This record gives sequence, structure tokens and C-alpha cells, in this order.
Amino acid sequence: MELLIYYLSTCDTNRKLLKQLPLDKFQLIDIKKYPVTAIHLDEAASFFGTYEALLNKRAQKLKGMSEGEKPKTEAEIRTFILSDYTFLNRPLINIGKEWFSGSQPQTVSDLIKSCALL
Repeated sequence: MELLIYYLSTCDTNRKLLKQLPLDKFQLIDIKKYPVTAIHLDEAASFFGTYEALLNKRAQKLKGMSEGEKPKTEAEIRTFILSDYTFLNRPLINIGKEWFSGSQPQTVSDLIKSCALL
């Protein structure tokens, strides 16, 4: 079973969340050094049903763009996420066939429950 965590090591929120997980069971991937792979991004998007669910809508680079520059289609969102780590909603965590994205309270709760089964 694949156990991956794509995270940003400089993000306080990511570090706080990671302290709650059994990290010895996961492969940790700092997206600043090793961006998310197209294969993993596609798998996660398939799980969530959309690439937009994986887009970091709070990214400063996204906020700084004009409406005409922002990605609108699924293909454009995929390209943006693959082109720059800041566009990926993080952390992005894979536990077998399940994916978790972001640090929303419900996501964290579900993630911790899944980790308890490892």
C-alpha cells in the first residue's frame, strides 16, 4: 500500500498537521524540492472528481493574477498545479486508494481516523 505525504516543509500548518500522524509509515515528499508527479496528481483528481479540488485557492501567486490569467478549465488547473508547487492544496496525502487534501478540520479528522487503521 502506498503511503505518501506531499507537504511544504516551510508551512507551519503542514508541520502542525504532520505531528499528529505516524510519519514513520509514510514517504514524506517536500513539494518545494520534489513537485507532485503527474501520476499522483491525476490519481488524486480522479479520487476527488476534479483538479479544482486540489487547487490552492489561497496561493499568493493566484491572488496576484488578473481574472484573465487565472486557470478556468480542468486542463488549465492541472497545468498550473504541475508548473508550480504553490498551486497545490497541501498537504496532499495518499493512503492506499484514499486521498486527503488540505488541512480543513474535517479532512484532518478523517485522516487521523484512517491513520489509526495503519
